[in-house]
Amino acid sequence: MQYYNRLLVKRRREFRDDAAAQAELEKWYALPDGKAAEEFRHLVDYRAKTFGAPVLYEVANRRCLQDYVVYRDPRNRFVVQVNTKSSLLERDQSKYFECLIRTLVIPTEKFYDIVDADKEDCNLLNEMAQTIRSLFDQLSFRIKVARLTERATFNAIAGQDMDEEEELAALEKLDHTMTNFIRFYDSEYLFLYFHPHPTHTVGQLHMHAVITDTPALDCYDSVAVSLAAVNRIILDTEKDLDSDDSERDATDWMSYRHRSLASSAASVESSD
Repeated sequence: MQYYNRLLVKRRREFRDDAAAQAELEKWYALPDGKAAEEFRHLVDYRAKTFGAPVLYEVANRRCLQDYVVYRDPRNRFVVQVNTKSSLLERDQSKYFECLIRTLVIPTEKFYDIVDADKEDCNLLNEMAQTIRSLFDQLSFRIKVARLTERATFNAIAGQDMDEEEELAALEKLDHTMTNFIRFYDSEYLFLYFHPHPTHTVGQLHMHAVITDTPALDCYDSVAVSLAAVNRIILDTEKDLDSDDSERDATDWMSYRHRSLASSAASVESSD
């Protein structure tokens, strides 16, 4: 867990100290509908492949890809989407431990990344976590997720140049995994994490909620930070986290997101 702590502290400090990133973030929040600023691409680590437009923001706001949305918060604060990118065909299987069950919990408000989160945001993140855990404990929800995961994986298989033997092996693996998931894998096997700037590919915060075949903490991604680390660092829920102050975060810091919201609210009041 110390790795997650250090990575989150490091990424948040680097982001706050990066004047160019902060300037681009201001542009990003000012754009309508959460569109990604083109200039922001150079701030993303090359290992994150390409930096796409925030499609997930569009999903959360009912503008596209609704077929894979499996839950919408009654207060319209977030949605849950089955990840349409199947991990079955990923070459680096060690990254996700061949995990096929991958869902995303997406806020409906513009929210750039976990590096731009503060204590107030953690309330929402933990409500998102509580909800997704409750959902995965429901058999009907697991069946729904399994069926949509199968659809996404079938589409992925169809788009690959596979011979008959490879395709049969992939389908057998898919069937076996879905059957076991529905029967046995509840919230105990959920791992909740975020990809912190700059190793992210979508300009809208989203919490990954994946089912692993091993206890949750064994699912390790070198460019991810767990929700547990977010709570420890931002909320400082463990006072004895580390005697070294360099491992602590500025927990009284206000994110640019909330500074932006406060500024917008003040502008509206002054215009009245």
